[in-house]
Amino acid sequence: MECSSNGRKRPVIPIYYYVADSDVKFQLNKYGKAMAAHEKKGRYNHKLQAWKLALSEVGKIYGQRCNQNTAWGVAINNIVEEVTRRLPPLPLYIDRPLGCDSELEVAKLCLEIDSPHATCLILGIYGEGEISKFVAELYNKIRPHFATASFLSNISEKTNESGRGLEDLQETLLLEI
Repeated sequence: MECSSNGRKRPVIPIYYYVADSDVKFQLNKYGKAMAAHEKKGRYNHKLQAWKLALSEVGKIYGQRCNQNTAWGVAINNIVEEVTRRLPPLPLYIDRPLGCDSELEVAKLCLEIDSPHATCLILGIYGEGEISKFVAELYNKIRPHFATASFLSNISEKTNESGRGLEDLQETLLLEI
């Protein structure tokens, strides 16, 4: 919880494993007994208040609940999905970057990505060769500004190689966003 609240903003994803979130939040049942035992021993009194506060904060956060009725596979899939959803997207792989950062910044400024009026952006660029590398690099630069994004390349090739053409591209786009 220290890493989450002191400016670093690390996410906390609680997993309530055979325990209710209220037990954590209010230190009830096993948590209450454990805190009372620590207090009685007196070994960790200097840390006890910080622990109680941290547990109260964790108990306020919605998390994955696992109990005797939860299938292991379902629980693990839910945890993996949540962690994956919170990870930043991987950038597109570019074999040999062009190294034109100033031009990328100019293009980014033209798109007004940081503008408070930019709520949704659909960008289509047609080109071959070096322009496609530039677009891929631009995509990597602007991608973190959006909740979802999709990069569809080689559209004409992909629509011609399969019988479904545009349907496959639409499916890919919908899956990615």
